[in-house]
Amino acid sequence: SIRHPYERVISCFWEFAPKTSPDNFSDFLDVLLHFLPSDYDYVHAQNVTAEIIQFEHLEADLRGFAVKHNLELPAELPYINKARVTKTDIMLSEKDKRKIQKHYSWTFKNFPEYKK
Repeated sequence: SIRHPYERVISCFWEFAPKTSPDNFSDFLDVLLHFLPSDYDYVHAQNVTAEIIQFEHLEADLRGFAVKHNLELPAELPYINKARVTKTDIMLSEKDKRKIQKHYSWTFKNFPEYKK
């Protein structure tokens, strides 16, 4: 699935470094982007046909995918791992944003609703 890159990296920060201070985000980001594939890498993997499901409308996109592929989904999808922080710009410096924009340039280009 595709997700706004800022929200994705902040979510990873809280998932993998939950006891870390937000002041350490920039250091974490440098390590994370080294290991985290970009969305381009997922979508253009060799011999893979991708259908993109956006996190921001996950339920609607999943239901459309399920109908198209004759799959059953539960009436209500569970909501787990709800983010503790919802406002993405509270800890992103301009330098951090540029790093994320570079790593996820394909996503920002192909999903203009994801504002930089």
